[in-house]
Amino acid sequence: MRGRIVDEKGETIIGANIVLKSNPGYGTISDFDGNYSLKIESPEPQVLIFRFVSYKTQEVPVNVKDGQVLVKNVILTVESAELGEVEIVARQSREKDAYMEKVKMNSATTID
Repeated sequence: MRGRIVDEKGETIIGANIVLKSNPGYGTISDFDGNYSLKIESPEPQVLIFRFVSYKTQEVPVNVKDGQVLVKNVILTVESAELGEVEIVARQSREKDAYMEKVKMNSATTID
């Protein structure tokens, strides 16, 4: 099993994940040119999962016969999500002893 992964504009996608749905620990990634190669030893129909950050995950069914090299090129589409309202909260805490020492160091000193 081999092929090429590109986006909607035809640009190669470097580092896309390709895994078997039946065995997510078995897979590969696309190279610098978007090419991938994955040896599937089971003659049973399989499902490949193509995944990359900010792109929609695709599940592609494949059926590789013994000794056959199947070429499957994939086009991933951009997935965008709109965020609602975001609230950022910042708090500062001080220890009294450290604060008082700092005040003492900055204040004028008297000499007897």
